[in-house]
Amino acid sequence: MSSALARRGSKTAATACKHHPNRNYFSHSFYRRDVLSHHQNIRDMSLLWLLTAAACSPPTRLYACQTALSMTTTAIQQRRTFRAKSEQLASASRSMAMMDDTSSLLTDSTCTSTTTTTTTTTTTREKSLSKKFHPRRIGKGCDLDEIFQYLIESSHQLGRERVFKSLRTALYNASGYRVESAWRIYQQMMHHKVTDLMGPNNYGHLLNILKYGTDPTTTISRMLNVLDDLRIQQGNQRLKISLMHYSQVLFAMGRIGDAKGACALIQEIKTQGHVPLPSHFTSLAIATRNDKSYDATQEAAELMMEAMNKDQVVLENDACVTMVSLLSRQRSRGQRQQQMTKENDGIDRTVKFLEAVEYVRNKEGVDDTPTTATTKSQYNVHVYTSLISGLAQKGDATNAKRLYDKMRQQGLKPTIATRTALIEAYGRAGDFDTALKLLNRKQHTSMVTSVLTNAIRHNKWDVAEMLATPWMKKLESAKLDDKLRAALMWVKVKSDLDDARSFFDTLYQKDASYVNTVMVNHLVAGSGNQRSNEKVKESYGLHSSTGKSPSLFSQHVLVDALFKCRDVPAALTAFMSMRRQGIPDDITLAMVIRGLIMNDEDTIAWNVFRALKKDGVQPNLWAYTSMLKAYAKSNSTTGINKELVDVWPELHRAVTGRHATTESTVENNKEKVEEETPVLMPITKNPSQAYLLFRELTGFQTPNEYTYTTLIACFSKHSLARATDVFSHMCASGVKPTVQTYTAMLQACSIFRSARGALLIFRHMRDQQVAPNSATWHYLLKAFVRARVDKSNIDQIGNMAREAMGSNDNDKSNKSKRKKPL
Repeated sequence: MSSALARRGSKTAATACKHHPNRNYFSHSFYRRDVLSHHQNIRDMSLLWLLTAAACSPPTRLYACQTALSMTTTAIQQRRTFRAKSEQLASASRSMAMMDDTSSLLTDSTCTSTTTTTTTTTTTREKSLSKKFHPRRIGKGCDLDEIFQYLIESSHQLGRERVFKSLRTALYNASGYRVESAWRIYQQMMHHKVTDLMGPNNYGHLLNILKYGTDPTTTISRMLNVLDDLRIQQGNQRLKISLMHYSQVLFAMGRIGDAKGACALIQEIKTQGHVPLPSHFTSLAIATRNDKSYDATQEAAELMMEAMNKDQVVLENDACVTMVSLLSRQRSRGQRQQQMTKENDGIDRTVKFLEAVEYVRNKEGVDDTPTTATTKSQYNVHVYTSLISGLAQKGDATNAKRLYDKMRQQGLKPTIATRTALIEAYGRAGDFDTALKLLNRKQHTSMVTSVLTNAIRHNKWDVAEMLATPWMKKLESAKLDDKLRAALMWVKVKSDLDDARSFFDTLYQKDASYVNTVMVNHLVAGSGNQRSNEKVKESYGLHSSTGKSPSLFSQHVLVDALFKCRDVPAALTAFMSMRRQGIPDDITLAMVIRGLIMNDEDTIAWNVFRALKKDGVQPNLWAYTSMLKAYAKSNSTTGINKELVDVWPELHRAVTGRHATTESTVENNKEKVEEETPVLMPITKNPSQAYLLFRELTGFQTPNEYTYTTLIACFSKHSLARATDVFSHMCASGVKPTVQTYTAMLQACSIFRSARGALLIFRHMRDQQVAPNSATWHYLLKAFVRARVDKSNIDQIGNMAREAMGSNDNDKSNKSKRKKPL
């Protein structure tokens, strides 16, 4: 049956097995029945019988289905038996390794799940950030920290160009022209090393933002770092530094006042083969004005004159006005360090600067305009006013008048400020006749104030009272300015202090705005000159009437007035109060030393001087001069006031700046303070110490006429030769001797009986056109008498002295007028 079935259904079986995955196995097992021992073979053969039954006739189909059913049942039983045995073995093995493998299997499963989730999340976030921080989408609202973090994390995927474009867009759009934001963006460019992709315009935009920084040191250093990067790029031939880049840096230096750096930068521009622009010199002028340094002004002027004379650079008006104002207001150091030369005797460097300005502008005018054109002044009235004002500060009335006449020749109309500056020049020079003539042509409150204050400085009380009398009636007028009121109050203080005090109260009652701190300072100083301690304190309390707290100068006036009243403890208390307010200036300390020496407290003054030097503070010229005066004093006491000994520890802390802020701090640190406070050392007065002090002074300071006079007075009692050497050094240094200097020299000649020396000194005095006073005539006659000169010569000198003293009787009468109230 099986063979017949096989023969009849061979074609159908072959067709059915053809599409089965195990068709090769079916064909092989169909002819090899002996291999059907395994349950899988039985299952497959049962399937084959079913396929064969589908292709056979009905009787045969029944037999085939039964056979297939039988074979399937057998296969299922065998399969169940096999699975049962396999499950028993697997269960045993799993139970043994379950405890060891459970944790590892769970971890592997969790890690796999997390990795898959993270990868998916990261990919989504990268796509979101890439879209968010695309260069086209970076704007004002973007967070720079997020941009920087994104670029750091994705720099490898983005590439250098994409990173640069993002940072460049942030510089233009996201920085908001904020200095710190722009600098952070530039630092990120440096971090990613993409600055070589920046163009000249990108650097220019960056410098344009950085130049408005508020911190002077940081702003200049940052801009110089950018400029150094530009130099590197230029060295690599990637770009060229333009003049506009230098303009941005010079603008910042002008705002901050770095004149030295501006000069160096302009020199660099010239070494690069470029001609600096006029705007560069304007920035240099502004930097010089903000720097307020003598050397910077001179160096800037040299650069500008060189540019005008050699490179034909026409300066802007702002630069010209600024430099003329600066040059005219500064005293030449050459006048103090060497003899007067032709350059210093005229209008100094200011005239040369103006000549260079006129030269280059006239040359440009000749080249650009027709020859028939009328030429006008190349600089305006403000330039002339600034120059005349600077000459007025020096008292150079001759050159101020020359400039004034030249300005009128140019067709420029002088302003009130110009006339006031010219009157100030004559007033400081002491030529009050010319000053009054100019004042009578056109009066203004500023002009009257100038003549009045200079008359008081020169002790011309007849001029001061003549001017003050008509204006005293107008003192309560609202048209007067504060300066003129203060000057008129000064005259009242000099004439009658009580009347001035009552008049101050009258002004205050009428209008509180009529009184000011300058008036109060005049009252305090006048009370100090009268040595009235109570009036000094009462007048100082009037600062509350002005509605303003006492200024630094007001406190100086108070301390000086208290020293004049011989109230040294009160003066030192006021000084220590100033120091507690944080006012550590050398002028105040020099004033304290002078006040102590004026009150014969030379030992305390010497110890204050020593404390300054030991603490690293270099005393100024006035402190050295005061100490020289202490050496020159022969009748001063060498003892120490016991009250000042008690206050010395606190005074030492105030001088050195280590004073305590509260009383409790002083009490808690009392033992420590006593250990740090040095012992008072007595002063040793001899000419050798004075000479050593003078040599120390000349190492870093330029002595003035008062310093030389004090040192000559010190040597006049000990050595005529040494005093003569100091006098010769004074004349060789370009310092003009005063009447006090000649008097000190004549005193030395009288002590050492040198009539020849006295005659030489007196001739030198007449040659310098210095008028002798009564003390000068006294020591001149004394020198002749002690040298036993012929009586006829002495009588001749005496007649000259009587004539000179008789001419001063009018001055005495003028002084007596001051005592009458106005």
